[in-house]
Amino acid sequence: MNKAHELALLLTTGPSWAMLWSIYRSTKTYGLVRANSVILTAATLIGILSVLQYLVLRTIWVDINLMVALSPVIGSICVFTGLVAMWNDPHVSKILPFIQAVFGFLLIIGLPWQGV
Repeated sequence: MNKAHELALLLTTGPSWAMLWSIYRSTKTYGLVRANSVILTAATLIGILSVLQYLVLRTIWVDINLMVALSPVIGSICVFTGLVAMWNDPHVSKILPFIQAVFGFLLIIGLPWQGV
């Protein structure tokens, strides 16, 4: 396993598990909480796929410049919806949307694309 695979695994494992909680919340809640969970799930999935596509697959289905340009937008959506989900969650599971918000922050600062 090379460094790119290790970085991809480190960056995407937590948000992947947290995304499962967002999917669960989007099926069990209603109204704005459901909409927030759906948006958080979609933004996290797009972020995870872009990181994996670049670091592991190294395919050309998305231009790297496009990923770098959209990274702050997707990251901002993850941060905002993750913090709203934390605020809406009544239990100790607040840590899961927080993980997604941290992942969004890492996308904003461009950590996956350092050295491109």
